[in-house]
Formats: sequence, structure tokens, C-alpha cells
Amino acid sequence: MTERLPRTLGFWSSVALVIGITIGSGIFRSPADIAQKVPNPLLMLGLWAAGGMITLCGALSLAELAA
Repeated sequence: MTERLPRTLGFWSSVALVIGITIGSGIFRSPADIAQKVPNPLLMLGLWAAGGMITLCGALSLAELAA
């Protein structure tokens, strides 16, 4: 028989989940506002790629700390 992990979610895990969902939903609203302010589509894609690289660096830094 395979052991299963307990299905528990503590207070701080719940808080982190709600904060993550709130921040994550902003990704659908922010690009439209930025695209209205940037006249060139290539510049918009460049800003989007730069933001992705910054986010990736932050994620890799947190992964290093967790390891």
C-alpha cells in the first residue's frame, strides 16, 4: 500500500496561497495598461521579455535559497 501525504493546509500556507493568487491575477491586467503607453509593439515585447528575465532571476534566487 502506498503512503499518502497528509492533506493539510495551515494558516500561513493559506495566506501565501491567497497572496500568490492576488499577485498572479495582476498579470492579466498590467500588460494592457503598459501596451497603451508604449507606442511600438517591438518595444512592448522587449519590455515584456525584460520583465520575464527579471522575474526568472528572482525565482532562481529564491530557489537557490530554498536549496
